Amino acid sequence: MRSVIRLSLLLWLSLFAAMPMNGQSAASMYDQGVSLYKKGNYQGAIKALNESMILNKSATNKKKCQALINKCNRALNKKKSDTPKSKPSAESLTVRTNRLLFDGVASDAEVVGVNATDAWSIRLENDDDQYWCEIRKSDDQTSLVVKTKPSTLTVSRQARINVFLEKNPAKKADISVVQKRGKAVQIKVSDEDIRKIDRAGEEKVITVDCKSDTVYADGRNWTVEKSPTWVSFLSTKKSRKSRVGIQLNELSLEFAPNPTKEERVGYIVLRSQEAECHIKLTQQKGNRKTGAK
Repeated sequence: MRSVIRLSLLLWLSLFAAMPMNGQSAASMYDQGVSLYKKGNYQGAIKALNESMILNKSATNKKKCQALINKCNRALNKKKSDTPKSKPSAESLTVRTNRLLFDGVASDAEVVGVNATDAWSIRLENDDDQYWCEIRKSDDQTSLVVKTKPSTLTVSRQARINVFLEKNPAKKADISVVQKRGKAVQIKVSDEDIRKIDRAGEEKVITVDCKSDTVYADGRNWTVEKSPTWVSFLSTKKSRKSRVGIQLNELSLEFAPNPTKEERVGYIVLRSQEAECHIKLTQQKGNRKTGAK
């Protein structure tokens, strides 16, 4: 009898030892999942419930874990749909036009519409342009007003307006302002017809009166566009048997001897921008043999 009891006890102990502890662990994870669900930690609850189903693969445990997981998913979806969508943070700034053209003498003010997502401001890129280009914001803050003062120049002038967001000056739009010239170019010389140039050749200095705001490479506001081959230009002139410099408003000419027995005529053309001045040159008949008197 004792041997039978001992055998039964040993068999029961071996079966108990062989049983996994999964039932208790699965239950603990399930309880943890329930607790996390009640606290609103749905992601943590789903994780705990999945672990419970791994530890206890019984249909009963799986059914109750899956039921609670479904509740967690529904709660997560509702939370996601209830979350308000954030407004786009993209900044925007546009202007109606990027270029304005004004008459040089008199013109009306121009109004340029501005569309911006935030408060905006304006400035001239070059402060020196303030004396002729006036800018301001409209009273309703939806546009800017541009006005120019009459020009006294013979060339056009240009300014640039920067329109920018006050919170982010890097977000900007530029407007080019171009004003036509205020007056025409004028160019003339002291004697447009140079007659009776000595047949043996000589030097002459002509004064050039040029009203132009263009400055060329040599510092003059006019250039020699065309001249005869028998005329050269000097940088100095004779004065009391000495040489002195030629001024910017002077044209110094040296005429070669006339080698023919015919009077010869040529033209020098001076130019400044689109304006031209034609100087007629007339040289006396020369001696074919010597080219002298």
